[in-house]
Amino acid sequence: MLSVTPAPDRHYPRTTVFGVDIDVTTSASAVERILSWCRLGWRQLVVTPNLDHVVALRSNPKLAAAYERAGLVLADGMPLVWASRLGGPPLPERVTGADLIQPLCRAAAQEGLSVFFLGSRMPVLEEAARRLSDMAPGLKVAGLYEPPHGADFDAAEDDRIVELIRAARPDILFLALGMPKQEIWAARNMDRLETHAVLCIGAGLDYIAGKVSRAPRILQRTGLEWVWRLLSEPARLGPRYGRDIAWVPRLFLEQLLHVWRRRP
Repeated sequence: MLSVTPAPDRHYPRTTVFGVDIDVTTSASAVERILSWCRLGWRQLVVTPNLDHVVALRSNPKLAAAYERAGLVLADGMPLVWASRLGGPPLPERVTGADLIQPLCRAAAQEGLSVFFLGSRMPVLEEAARRLSDMAPGLKVAGLYEPPHGADFDAAEDDRIVELIRAARPDILFLALGMPKQEIWAARNMDRLETHAVLCIGAGLDYIAGKVSRAPRILQRTGLEWVWRLLSEPARLGPRYGRDIAWVPRLFLEQLLHVWRRRP
């Protein structure tokens, strides 16, 4: 079973879902907690597991090690929320990395905190930064960087990115490199980054910039956002979702056994 290294302010209850310890919290509380790290000068990583992450964690030790470094683990996928209701503290809602971007940027603008966007393509970064600045007047965008695209960065590129971020000194770093690259990169470089919160947000900036259409709210609330994404990118997402869905019966059976074993 995976465990999460406690953040210095660990006070939220946690629940174990599909073998992953997840913070029982809301989006608003998560934003406030991230802001508290910035105020106190702490350095923490935020990860947002969904079903694809859960499956990948079982075969990717580097991703599992990254989760060990996380100070906040938020349920991005509705199957995790549903499974939490089988027993133990239930998750109150789905909290995605993409959904944290706007409220966190609004709060950052109000508190004079700066942000840095790393990943995706430069036109996406620029458009996302423009839209977020319009939405959150006064937002301090410390930097944008489009790194080389590929499976991973070499040591020289790692050093280049770290020095760029250290020079910009952002309070909050948004990583849009995709899973598992973003989580592994963050864990590998957390000790060198002079930033208080690192958020793994996947395609979040693509949504903000309007490059990718987000599923309607009704599909998000009912756990069918994956259908929308599959129809949008069947060739890329079909094999991944097929693999993940095949794991669902086993994962829910394991969750039921976990709940039964914890019964007094």
